[in-house]
Amino acid sequence: MKYASVWVSLGCLALSVNASANLLVDGKQRSIQDVAPRYANQLYRVQMKAYEEEKKILEDALLDQYFQDEARRKKLDEKQLKADILQVKDPADAELKSFYQENKDRIRQPLDAIRDDLRNFLKQRKEAEAKQDLLLRLEKKGRYRVVLNQPQQPKFEIRTKSFFSRGKKGSKVQVVEFADYRCPHCRSASLLFEDLYEAYGKSVEFVFIDFPVLKGLSHDVAKAAYCAGEQKKFWPYHKKAFERQASLNPTELETLAKELNLDLDSFNACRSSQAASDFVDKGAQEADRLGLSGTPSFFVNGKLVLNTSKLELTRLIDQELKTSH
Repeated sequence: MKYASVWVSLGCLALSVNASANLLVDGKQRSIQDVAPRYANQLYRVQMKAYEEEKKILEDALLDQYFQDEARRKKLDEKQLKADILQVKDPADAELKSFYQENKDRIRQPLDAIRDDLRNFLKQRKEAEAKQDLLLRLEKKGRYRVVLNQPQQPKFEIRTKSFFSRGKKGSKVQVVEFADYRCPHCRSASLLFEDLYEAYGKSVEFVFIDFPVLKGLSHDVAKAAYCAGEQKKFWPYHKKAFERQASLNPTELETLAKELNLDLDSFNACRSSQAASDFVDKGAQEADRLGLSGTPSFFVNGKLVLNTSKLELTRLIDQELKTSH
């Protein structure tokens, strides 16, 4: 990795990141994606983690340089100037209570016991947001910015042919989700997947692939959804299964089928069939081939999405739609 010096007047730092790793196989240079695709995404995750950490350090260095320059130019105390520019106020009690109410299931302590720690956390978060806003403003002006090459993301051709899809068949833009019906985060992701389908269903193809990392009942739910699909009811069953996640059990799987007016004899026979097991296993095998280890995992046109927020997924889909025409 090569670092350039900080330009005092511009505050510009440069870093070159090795984005592609190569292997020597029988004397010939090959990419990791060609030789061992399951490791390509793992390597990318590691590179992105290093990239984000390096970016944070460079941004902090850049802001320090900016504050020094401004304090010298305006002949002000640097600490006071920084406070004036960032304008980070202590969180109000109402903010503390609101955050606590939204997250008390995870915090699991009384508010009074963590009030000071929570106040410090929220203030630090506000300061981080203020710094990001300042960096954006500085970058637009062109005098201060971090120059950092982002790791190149591997792109895969995901084998989606036999899995359930909806939206525009054969679209040049495809969104694929790997998920487990019992994974709590997957339940939230299912709502996001639904929102994206509502927004882009006419122009994008959406594919769901089972990856039952929790095994046992997760595998059974995936088989049940497949069997509902055999009666043209995959997506309604899929939606109900996530909605009833907390109460899923063998009896509930049949209850969902009844609510969708499925032929129960055919449904139950299918659930115990080799075809159902093979279908679910095929999804898990594809996840393994791609080097996935957890759920939910999203791909947009074969590229793994690390930040699965609605904002980021929307940005990526819009970008692919724009470049695909």
